[in-house]
Formats: sequence, structure tokens, C-alpha cells
Amino acid sequence: MEPIKIFIVDDSREFLRGVENLLATCPGVMISGTAGSGLEAVELTAAVKPDLVLMDVAMPGMNGLEATKLIKARPDAPAVVILTLYDTIEHRCLAAAAGADGFIPKADFGAYVYDLLDAVSGAHRPLAELIRGAEKTGAGSLPGGVSGNGGGNKCPQ
Repeated sequence: MEPIKIFIVDDSREFLRGVENLLATCPGVMISGTAGSGLEAVELTAAVKPDLVLMDVAMPGMNGLEATKLIKARPDAPAVVILTLYDTIEHRCLAAAAGADGFIPKADFGAYVYDLLDAVSGAHRPLAELIRGAEKTGAGSLPGGVSGNGGGNKCPQ
């Protein structure tokens, strides 16, 4: 079986190293590259053709949501999972609207890394479930409301 090729995008070198170290312990995984900005990610993922992109949101220049839109617009687009400090329903909705296949708060990445790799490999539950509550997935709702939609937990229309 081919290894899962993962491309990591984050402007924090320290966080990149941490994710690389964690993924190095996972069998069947290959880090295909890293980028420190959205623009760099768009350019490099076109050349590297990873199976999965782990994308931060807040970065200098092009943010991760805009980069996700551009990457997902390609016919051969990889899976893109937003990996961010900003764990709000608004950010989950923006991730879903950008075409992200998943959303995992950075604080929870260690707990979800094996589920994520299983989903990408097709071994277990669908990757879409990892957005956990964004309306795009049809998967329930999250605690807390979104202002402007009556306090509900779903993405505004």
C-alpha cells in the first residue's frame, strides 16, 4: 500500500516541527512538504500532489481559507483539513464554505490524528465527519450559537 502523502501548512515553524514529529510515529505516512503561507501552499501542492493538506487559517499574506478554496478548485484536489487555534462555529462554517474536507482544532490534533489518517486511507469513517458539526457534513451541531441565526449552531445561509 502506498503511504499517505501529507503536506503541512502553518506559519509557525515550531508547530510544523511538532506535527512532523507526531506524524513520523504513524506508519504509512510520508510528509511530502511544508509551507509557511497560503500562497506557498497553493503553488507547492500543485507540484507535490499530496493526498492530504493540513492547513492553518491565520497566516501572513494569503490565509488558509483562501488557499483552501484555490486548492479545492483543482480537478485533482487533495483532501484539505483545517487545523487551527480558532475553534468557533464561524470558523467551521468558513472552512466548510471554502471546501475543506475537515476541521480539527490544533489542541485536538493529537487525539484525532489516527481517525484522520484512517479516513484519508478510506479505512474507517468518512473524512467529512471530521468537520464535526458544520452544516456541509450533515453531522449534528456544535455547542454554542452563531450570532445572527437565532442562536442556532448551524452555518448561516
